[in-house]
Amino acid sequence: MFRTHTSTLLGSPAVESDCFHWGCIEHSLALPWFYVTLIGDETQTTTMLQVMDPKTFIELLEQHQKSLQIKEVQLVTPPHINGGSLWQMEKLLEFSYGHDLKLGSFEFYEVEGGYFYTTLERDQLRDAVVLEKTIIYRRSMLQHLAPTP
Repeated sequence: MFRTHTSTLLGSPAVESDCFHWGCIEHSLALPWFYVTLIGDETQTTTMLQVMDPKTFIELLEQHQKSLQIKEVQLVTPPHINGGSLWQMEKLLEFSYGHDLKLGSFEFYEVEGGYFYTTLERDQLRDAVVLEKTIIYRRSMLQHLAPTP
């Protein structure tokens, strides 16, 4: 998850607001997270969310704000997931859950360029027999996620 420290709090929040502004946040877990770009319908104002928890991402997809639309989702992955030497941010094409009898449920990601990532260790993946795949997000779904009136 993301952590904040009071020393990086910028200014004071308004009395009627529950919004805080931070100069930096700490990311202490080497797990994938979502960088979600939202756009306002009327104002075309863009805002970004950094979503660490897949359940929170699912809630965002299901209960998007009436005045905001998801414009883009990118996946940020640590080196042990993406196979490189650095963290990477890539356009997310699909996010799903796979299910294996021995391993249970696990996250599965497809990003632009034809790359696939999972939260399973590589040796676990070799032994996995995916019995069921539940698609949570597909980039082509974005036009169907327009805000509801």
